[in-house]
Amino acid sequence: HDPANQGSPDLRPEKAISYEAGADWHPSPLFRVSVTVFERRETDGIDYVRSSPAAIWRATNFQDLQFTGVESDLRLRLPRNQHLEFSWTGLRGAQTVLGARQSKYVFNYPVNSGLIAWQGELGGGFLARTRIGIVERFNRDPYAVWDFYAAFSRTRFRPFLQFTNLTATRYEEIPGVRMQGRAIVGGVELVAFGGR
Repeated sequence: HDPANQGSPDLRPEKAISYEAGADWHPSPLFRVSVTVFERRETDGIDYVRSSPAAIWRATNFQDLQFTGVESDLRLRLPRNQHLEFSWTGLRGAQTVLGARQSKYVFNYPVNSGLIAWQGELGGGFLARTRIGIVERFNRDPYAVWDFYAAFSRTRFRPFLQFTNLTATRYEEIPGVRMQGRAIVGGVELVAFGGR
Protein backbone atom coordinates (compact mmCIF):
# COMPACT_ATOMS: atom_id res chain seq x y z
CA HIS A 1 0.00 0.00 0.00
CA ASP A 2 1.35 3.41 -1.02
CA PRO A 3 0.02 6.11 1.35
CA ALA A 4 0.67 8.96 -1.13
CA ASN A 5 -0.49 7.44 -4.45
CA GLN A 6 -3.53 5.42 -5.44
CA GLY A 7 -3.51 3.36 -8.63
CA SER A 8 -6.50 2.44 -10.77
CA PRO A 9 -7.35 -0.84 -12.53
CA ASP A 10 -9.49 1.13 -15.00
CA LEU A 11 -6.63 3.00 -16.70
CA ARG A 12 -6.58 2.82 -20.48
CA PRO A 13 -3.32 2.73 -22.48
CA GLU A 14 -1.96 6.08 -23.64
CA LYS A 15 -2.09 7.00 -27.33
CA ALA A 16 -0.18 9.85 -28.93
CA ILE A 17 0.55 11.44 -32.29
CA SER A 18 3.56 13.72 -32.73
CA TYR A 19 4.46 16.11 -35.54
CA GLU A 20 7.56 18.17 -36.09
CA ALA A 21 9.07 20.34 -38.78
CA GLY A 22 12.41 22.05 -38.78
CA ALA A 23 14.98 23.93 -40.76
CA ASP A 24 18.77 24.05 -40.56
CA TRP A 25 20.90 26.81 -42.03
CA HIS A 26 24.66 26.36 -42.46
CA PRO A 27 25.93 29.42 -44.34
CA SER A 28 29.53 28.51 -43.45
CA PRO A 29 31.46 25.88 -41.46
CA LEU A 30 31.70 28.47 -38.68
CA PHE A 31 27.99 29.15 -38.21
CA ARG A 32 24.89 26.98 -37.86
CA VAL A 33 21.28 27.76 -36.94
CA SER A 34 18.45 25.28 -36.52
CA VAL A 35 14.78 25.71 -35.58
CA THR A 36 12.21 22.97 -35.02
CA VAL A 37 8.49 23.32 -34.27
CA PHE A 38 6.72 20.33 -32.76
CA GLU A 39 3.36 19.20 -31.41
CA ARG A 40 2.24 16.17 -29.43
CA ARG A 41 -1.40 15.18 -29.00
CA GLU A 42 -2.28 12.54 -26.42
CA THR A 43 -5.44 10.61 -25.73
CA ASP A 44 -5.83 8.75 -22.43
CA GLY A 45 -2.63 10.30 -21.06
CA ILE A 46 -1.86 8.89 -17.61
CA ASP A 47 -0.89 11.01 -14.62
CA TYR A 48 -1.45 11.24 -10.89
CA VAL A 49 -3.81 14.07 -9.96
CA ARG A 50 -5.35 15.40 -6.76
CA SER A 51 -7.97 17.98 -5.85
CA SER A 52 -5.98 19.66 -3.05
CA PRO A 53 -2.55 19.45 -1.38
CA ALA A 54 -4.13 17.41 1.44
CA ALA A 55 -5.56 14.76 -0.92
CA ILE A 56 -3.64 11.72 -2.14
CA TRP A 57 -2.52 11.40 -5.77
CA ARG A 58 -4.86 9.24 -7.90
CA ALA A 59 -3.93 7.66 -11.23
CA THR A 60 -6.16 9.12 -13.94
CA ASN A 61 -6.54 9.16 -17.72
CA PHE A 62 -6.57 12.61 -19.36
CA GLN A 63 -8.33 13.23 -22.64
CA ASP A 64 -7.05 15.58 -25.33
CA LEU A 65 -3.66 16.60 -23.97
CA GLN A 66 -1.80 18.84 -26.38
CA PHE A 67 1.75 20.17 -26.17
CA THR A 68 3.22 22.58 -28.71
CA GLY A 69 6.77 23.86 -28.72
CA VAL A 70 9.77 25.23 -30.54
CA GLU A 71 13.47 24.37 -30.28
CA SER A 72 16.16 26.73 -31.54
CA ASP A 73 19.92 26.37 -31.61
CA LEU A 74 22.77 28.64 -32.71
CA ARG A 75 26.33 27.25 -32.91
CA LEU A 76 29.46 29.23 -33.63
CA ARG A 77 32.91 27.86 -34.32
CA LEU A 78 35.55 30.24 -32.97
CA PRO A 79 39.34 30.45 -33.45
CA ARG A 80 41.63 27.96 -31.68
CA ASN A 81 39.08 25.12 -31.90
CA GLN A 82 36.49 26.77 -29.66
CA HIS A 83 32.73 26.33 -29.92
CA LEU A 84 29.93 28.52 -28.59
CA GLU A 85 26.30 27.41 -28.41
CA PHE A 86 23.04 29.17 -27.57
CA SER A 87 19.81 27.18 -27.44
CA TRP A 88 16.25 27.77 -26.29
CA THR A 89 13.17 25.56 -26.08
CA GLY A 90 9.67 26.83 -25.39
CA LEU A 91 6.78 24.48 -24.61
CA ARG A 92 3.08 25.11 -24.02
CA GLY A 93 0.47 22.62 -22.86
CA ALA A 94 -3.30 22.65 -22.84
CA GLN A 95 -3.95 22.86 -19.10
CA THR A 96 -7.73 23.24 -19.49
CA VAL A 97 -8.15 19.45 -19.16
CA LEU A 98 -6.74 19.72 -15.64
CA GLY A 99 -9.49 21.98 -14.32
CA ALA A 100 -8.97 22.74 -10.61
CA ARG A 101 -6.93 19.56 -10.05
CA GLN A 102 -3.17 19.39 -9.52
CA SER A 103 -0.94 17.26 -11.77
CA LYS A 104 2.05 15.33 -10.41
CA TYR A 105 4.02 14.84 -13.66
CA VAL A 106 2.30 15.83 -16.94
CA PHE A 107 2.03 19.54 -16.13
CA ASN A 108 5.44 19.80 -14.49
CA TYR A 109 7.14 20.54 -17.80
CA PRO A 110 9.64 23.32 -18.56
CA VAL A 111 7.87 26.16 -20.39
CA ASN A 112 11.23 27.81 -21.13
CA SER A 113 14.63 26.19 -21.19
CA GLY A 114 17.80 27.94 -22.31
CA LEU A 115 21.46 26.99 -22.55
CA ILE A 116 24.68 28.90 -23.11
CA ALA A 117 27.71 26.65 -23.59
CA TRP A 118 31.38 27.06 -24.50
CA GLN A 119 34.07 24.47 -25.10
CA GLY A 120 37.60 24.76 -26.35
CA GLU A 121 41.23 23.78 -26.18
CA LEU A 122 43.27 25.72 -23.65
CA GLY A 123 46.67 24.67 -25.00
CA GLY A 124 49.11 22.10 -23.67
CA GLY A 125 46.59 19.30 -24.18
CA PHE A 126 43.98 20.77 -21.85
CA LEU A 127 40.30 20.89 -22.82
CA ALA A 128 37.53 22.76 -21.03
CA ARG A 129 33.81 23.27 -21.34
CA THR A 130 31.28 25.22 -19.35
CA ARG A 131 27.54 25.66 -19.60
CA ILE A 132 24.81 27.60 -17.91
CA GLY A 133 21.31 26.19 -18.17
CA ILE A 134 18.21 28.19 -17.24
CA VAL A 135 14.87 26.44 -16.73
CA GLU A 136 11.40 27.79 -15.99
CA ARG A 137 8.85 25.09 -15.19
CA PHE A 138 5.08 25.55 -15.46
CA ASN A 139 3.81 27.68 -12.54
CA ARG A 140 7.23 27.70 -10.82
CA ASP A 141 10.13 30.13 -10.49
CA PRO A 142 13.02 29.86 -12.99
CA TYR A 143 16.43 28.62 -11.87
CA ALA A 144 19.93 28.46 -13.36
CA VAL A 145 22.60 25.76 -13.04
CA TRP A 146 26.27 26.27 -13.97
CA ASP A 147 28.60 23.34 -14.79
CA PHE A 148 32.31 23.23 -15.67
CA TYR A 149 34.52 20.42 -16.99
CA ALA A 150 38.29 20.26 -17.63
CA ALA A 151 40.49 17.42 -18.88
CA PHE A 152 43.99 16.65 -20.11
CA SER A 153 43.80 14.83 -23.45
CA ARG A 154 47.34 14.35 -24.67
CA THR A 155 47.99 10.78 -23.48
CA ARG A 156 46.01 7.55 -23.23
CA PHE A 157 45.43 8.36 -19.55
CA ARG A 158 43.22 11.43 -19.44
CA PRO A 159 42.56 12.93 -16.00
CA PHE A 160 39.45 15.08 -15.70
CA LEU A 161 37.54 17.22 -13.21
CA GLN A 162 33.84 17.98 -13.42
CA PHE A 163 32.10 20.62 -11.31
CA THR A 164 28.29 20.53 -11.32
CA ASN A 165 25.88 23.15 -10.02
CA LEU A 166 28.68 25.56 -9.14
CA THR A 167 26.20 28.13 -7.86
CA ALA A 168 24.65 25.55 -5.47
CA THR A 169 21.21 26.38 -6.86
CA ARG A 170 18.35 24.78 -4.95
CA TYR A 171 15.79 23.37 -7.36
CA GLU A 172 13.34 20.52 -7.88
CA GLU A 173 12.70 18.96 -11.30
CA ILE A 174 9.84 17.04 -9.70
CA PRO A 175 8.06 18.83 -6.82
CA GLY A 176 9.27 17.45 -3.50
CA VAL A 177 12.44 15.85 -4.94
CA ARG A 178 15.35 18.22 -4.33
CA MET A 179 18.22 17.96 -6.80
CA GLN A 180 21.86 17.71 -5.77
CA GLY A 181 23.70 20.87 -4.84
CA ARG A 182 27.30 21.64 -5.77
CA ALA A 183 29.39 18.56 -6.59
CA ILE A 184 32.89 17.72 -7.82
CA VAL A 185 33.75 14.53 -9.70
CA GLY A 186 37.24 13.58 -10.80
CA GLY A 187 38.76 10.60 -12.49
CA VAL A 188 40.95 9.22 -15.22
CA GLU A 189 39.71 8.08 -18.61
CA LEU A 190 41.73 5.33 -20.31
CA VAL A 191 41.71 5.40 -24.11
CA ALA A 192 42.44 1.79 -25.10
CA PHE A 193 42.06 2.17 -28.88
CA GLY A 194 42.55 5.06 -31.25
CA GLY A 195 44.94 7.95 -31.43
CA ARG A 196 46.90 9.42 -28.58
